[in-house]
Amino acid sequence: MVDYQKFFSDLPDDIASSLKELLSRVEKNIYSSDETSYAERCAVLDAYYEANNLQRPSPISVNNSATGLDMFRQKQPAAVGRTIDIAETKWERTYLGYESDILKRWQVYKKSEAADAIALESNDAIGYAVLTPEEKEECSDHIEKIRSIIETSDLDDRKKNSLFRHLNKLHMEINRNGTKTDGFFAFMGDAGFVIGKFGKDSKPFWDEVRELIKVVSKSRAKKEDVALPKGDELLRLPQIDDDEKGS
Repeated sequence: MVDYQKFFSDLPDDIASSLKELLSRVEKNIYSSDETSYAERCAVLDAYYEANNLQRPSPISVNNSATGLDMFRQKQPAAVGRTIDIAETKWERTYLGYESDILKRWQVYKKSEAADAIALESNDAIGYAVLTPEEKEECSDHIEKIRSIIETSDLDDRKKNSLFRHLNKLHMEINRNGTKTDGFFAFMGDAGFVIGKFGKDSKPFWDEVRELIKVVSKSRAKKEDVALPKGDELLRLPQIDDDEKGS
């Protein structure tokens, strides 16, 4: 029996990367080539599309028109092309439709990354910080302190793992030549929603989050030649309801 939970655990945060990883897991774990296996592959992918409100792709056509398999074969890598010649069953064609859609999403995502890299190289990119070695070390220190506070908190494992995945992504980001700042602000938003669960560690937790955001914000402001507002009003500890305060 297939363990479906392993298909969806620890997927990347962005949709394109998570779909590509999910496709790889599906192919590795449901590897038979009969109609039943293709139906099962489609079931797993369909569940993910539905859960994320993604439009389901249409099955690949089997005719020889310009909109059918010939066009699909021309646009796909050799690894995909191997199966196209025998794509005659309903579920195989449906699966190839998912495969094509996922590859297109991945291509768009990687193109966006490449465009960002070009813009960053020309110094035209908005939303990036160029961290010095000292700033990278400072960010790493704050991330590790945040991780330690989360580990000892009363958050359930699902929320802990979600925050840990986000922190791992931030840690990877600070080691890039150009650091995208949107993920840091998104993490601050997530932290604000769970801060009441940290009890007496709420302030230390938020202090570390705030200091992390200040480092990347100042670096981004310097790169974009803008002045940040004085003080840190927007980075203050969120108000915690009395019934959420810990002992």
